Amino acid sequence: MDMHSFYKFSNFLLTFIGIIILAGFTSCKKLQARKLAGEYKCMVNFHSWNGEIISDNSYIETVEVSQWGRYIEVFDHRIDVEEVCGGHEYVENDYNVFKLRFEDETMYLYRSSRSPGGGYNVTYVGHKQ
Repeated sequence: MDMHSFYKFSNFLLTFIGIIILAGFTSCKKLQARKLAGEYKCMVNFHSWNGEIISDNSYIETVEVSQWGRYIEVFDHRIDVEEVCGGHEYVENDYNVFKLRFEDETMYLYRSSRSPGGGYNVTYVGHKQ
């Protein structure tokens, strides 16, 4: 094999190995997303206020976690699975707060919205069904 052929073969081999490694990382994220996707039966604590009126409620709700490739979706929030794997907490914080974390088969979710006249916060703790 001459040097030119060896060089072309080496480039091909390195490119091929790189594609295999990249595909492996992508499929790992999809597998992680698939593991998190499903229905979670949650204990919900809802607290709201409007001026001086305060309301506290607790109830059970089933929350759907959908998979979109390497993303999961909860309450119309599409999140890269890497943001929540390994016990990491995903946080969106603007006028509304959205926090999401998974540990083992349990989902922890916090949502809140505030304005000068009132607001609400709600926590979900649920186990995968």
